[in-house]
Amino acid sequence: MTESRIDAVARSVARGLSRRRLLAGFGGVSVAAVGLAARPRSALVCQRVGKSCDARTGCCHGATCEDGVCACADGWSDCGGSGVCVNRDEDKHHCGRCGKSCAETTSRKTCCGGGCVDVAGDRANCGACGVACGDAELCVRGTCVGCPIDRVPCGNACCAPNRCDDGRCLPDGPAAGAGERATTTDDRG
Repeated sequence: MTESRIDAVARSVARGLSRRRLLAGFGGVSVAAVGLAARPRSALVCQRVGKSCDARTGCCHGATCEDGVCACADGWSDCGGSGVCVNRDEDKHHCGRCGKSCAETTSRKTCCGGGCVDVAGDRANCGACGVACGDAELCVRGTCVGCPIDRVPCGNACCAPNRCDDGRCLPDGPAAGAGERATTTDDRG
């Protein structure tokens, strides 16, 4: 291409854009560049377990760069050898150790602190991991609820005072009342 033709092409391109449009285009490119820079490293290209790493090429989520090679951090494992680390304290399919699935027992269980927990009825993890019910509350369908005024929590039921034996209500006896049975979470709806 001759120099005059290059100038002609440049002028025709420049005539088609107003300054306002040109600035808007630069603004859009700038916003996109800032957005990419602000994204976490795991959202960008990252190095999997066993791959080389340094200050410029970081490891994927759950892995750290040790001696120039990505390795799973403490509490994380490369289950199945895929190069991706999973958190054994939270992963429902590798809960506590690789291959231990919470779904094997019931689909309602989730992984909390490396153990399979039914968050619908666990007082220490009611509705979600780490959400604990109060001393006078039970976990019913993932919500902390109080026992009636004349009852105390016992396992996952409400009993008459002094009628709880190792997490089970004892329905007979003077504290429960003649012929009265203990209230359980199933009785409460």
